[in-house]
Amino acid sequence: MSRGLLIVALFAVAPIAGCGERPRDGVRDGVRDGVRDARGARPAPAPVPPTQDASPLAARQEAQESFDRARDALVRADYGESARHLADAAAFMRSHAAEAEIGAIAALQGAAKELEVLAERLARGEPQTTRTLDRVVANANRAEAQHHLTRATAAVADRDYRHAGEELIMAVDHLERSAHDLPGPHDAKADPALSDARALADLMMRGGVPARGEARRVTGQLEAELRRLCAIIDVEARACALETAR
Repeated sequence: MSRGLLIVALFAVAPIAGCGERPRDGVRDGVRDGVRDARGARPAPAPVPPTQDASPLAARQEAQESFDRARDALVRADYGESARHLADAAAFMRSHAAEAEIGAIAALQGAAKELEVLAERLARGEPQTTRTLDRVVANANRAEAQHHLTRATAAVADRDYRHAGEELIMAVDHLERSAHDLPGPHDAKADPALSDARALADLMMRGGVPARGEARRVTGQLEAELRRLCAIIDVEARACALETAR
């Protein structure tokens, strides 16, 4: 194998930072992105109504627009533009890592590094597949889900239930996005876990207090979904490496 192919293979099969970690305290992040429409674009997130007090959900910012623009540019073979959007997304991920709970820092930093490496390759004019980009984006959304889940758990421990509900909503949104960008059949087992999380988040955001053990059960289900996605992302990394080396 040539030196260039060896470097590509090593990048593609490198372990995903944070995938083996169990999220600690948290739940947070967003509005559902939805599936792609007939033109391949994701619908814009639903607007968040203004609130009197500042909240994570009201102040929510996303890297999804950068991901979508990077993919569109890659399809057009405009590698320079794709690289710029991925670099913007990487900077966003690093900003979240700087404010994250300890249980999500490594995941966010690892995802940012993957985005940076892919951006550098595209900036050099190296062709990349949409499959590779989708895997890297799926890992970024997985890291964001871990970030918000960790925050949600911390908020529950502090009995800040409205904050916990908002973080939980955002965690579910990122889990859905990550799963959407990965190949393979849909796992029906994930649906009840995500539905339970949304129901609990709605309760807490309306001022309710979760029953004893309910928050632990729901966050445990989301942690299991994170582990499932990590396993798929690892398999995809190896598949992309083989695809590139051919």
